[in-house]
Amino acid sequence: MLASLAIALALYAVLRVVIEPQYLTSRRPLQFAHVAPRAMAEPERLAQSACWADIDADGDQDLFVANSNGPNRLWRNDGLAHFAEIGAAAGVGTVVPEPTGCAFADLDNDGDPDLFISARHDYGSANRLLRNDGGRFTDVSTGARVQMNDIGAASSDWADYDQDGAYDGFVAARFVGEERKDKPNALLRQIRPLVFADAAAARGIWVIVDLCYERLIYEPVAHNLPKVLFDRHRDRTVLAGSASKAYAMTGWRCGWTVAPKELTAAFNVIQGQSTSSITSITQKAALAAITGPQTAVTEMLNEYRKRRDKIHGWLTAHPGIRCVKPKGAFYLFPDISGLLSADGLRSSARRRW
Repeated sequence: MLASLAIALALYAVLRVVIEPQYLTSRRPLQFAHVAPRAMAEPERLAQSACWADIDADGDQDLFVANSNGPNRLWRNDGLAHFAEIGAAAGVGTVVPEPTGCAFADLDNDGDPDLFISARHDYGSANRLLRNDGGRFTDVSTGARVQMNDIGAASSDWADYDQDGAYDGFVAARFVGEERKDKPNALLRQIRPLVFADAAAARGIWVIVDLCYERLIYEPVAHNLPKVLFDRHRDRTVLAGSASKAYAMTGWRCGWTVAPKELTAAFNVIQGQSTSSITSITQKAALAAITGPQTAVTEMLNEYRKRRDKIHGWLTAHPGIRCVKPKGAFYLFPDISGLLSADGLRSSARRRW
């Protein structure tokens, strides 16, 4: 009996090796090496939290460290695993008593990640929101109404939960000392897109939104202004789209609008007297492009992203050239003022960088 059982188990083991070899394939273990230089270690600073983001749009992830004993640190990454501390110069070095967390998010949709620092209120501190303008931060906490002096914050995270095109925040509360009551978590809904739509509606302003590049956005940023406008300002909103960019139909001149009925009728009058209509071939091609698989669009977007990164890297490798890395489309606008002087081009012998 035991011999039969042993044979059966051996046969089962052999069959598993033959039929399911993936179960015997060893997975490569995750391994990390501690590479922080002494300057970044700073055990005396009592770091409370850290977060990463490309704060200066150079393609390299920079590091913010919130400290409770001494100034915060912002370590700029030069892309070669070398970091330079720029906290004071960037405007984030101000001490926040007992910070508890930090998070980067592009809260104003300008392409620069902004910084939110959550803090304990029992140390005379409050949450801080620092707006990023090209790598320089400004405290906008009061105007943004995110301080919440009565909440001892533990951490926060940001996402566009209501799909209105703007990031919203969740701040987790923490108990402080003996105060273990009335410390609710907070859900912060950003109302800026709503304010914009309401202001336009109150003044009777027409809003035209150009969506030609909506499928050529490289980063996962929140953007849904059309929905906000249609929900709150539908009678004076025009959405303009095109097959030229995302579907590479530049020569076919195919576009469309979503607008109030009366305005669309006026569009038809003008279009009918100029070109009569779009050719039937173009209409069918555009319909196939929009309703068909979007794999080709994704592949093109990925290729454009690679080209953007390479060209941006080539340009900014020269210390005399500055260039913001675009978040969408396929244009770069380098700043070559560092290569110029009053009498023309600046030679390497007279460089200022």
